[in-house]
Amino acid sequence: MSCNIPLVKGELTSIPLDQRLLTELAVKTVASTGKKALILDGSSRLNPYHAVRACKRYGIDEKRPLKMIMGARGFTAYQMCELIEMLKDELIGGDYSYLGISGLYDRFLDPELEPEEGRWLLQRNLRKLKLLVKEYELYSVVSAPGDEHG
Repeated sequence: MSCNIPLVKGELTSIPLDQRLLTELAVKTVASTGKKALILDGSSRLNPYHAVRACKRYGIDEKRPLKMIMGARGFTAYQMCELIEMLKDELIGGDYSYLGISGLYDRFLDPELEPEEGRWLLQRNLRKLKLLVKEYELYSVVSAPGDEHG
């Protein structure tokens, strides 16, 4: 798997990718910027071994990136809302360069939610994420709908 996805600082990029690629982008960003990465995992697939494999693939000493990649997992739409709400406080207190988000669409388009409520929550949280990514000049990617299970 190759990781040649152009990320633009300050823009939330929505692309088809799986959890391994999302984690690989975190490793490469940490290695190139020296700043921390945060992954919001709504797909329940965050795996530290993906980071270890990416380090080995690119010849990066894994000790530093593994200490600098933070993960937070939300199992429901409301937990993802809470994580996004808490995100600003984390960004204020940390030195981050990357935000990766998986499972966002799955959480908010869950059949357990009323469709209108899910769409409203999704749009509201996407707006918040875009503002935070711009304000903190982060490299950021969110897995596109239907591509969140890898």
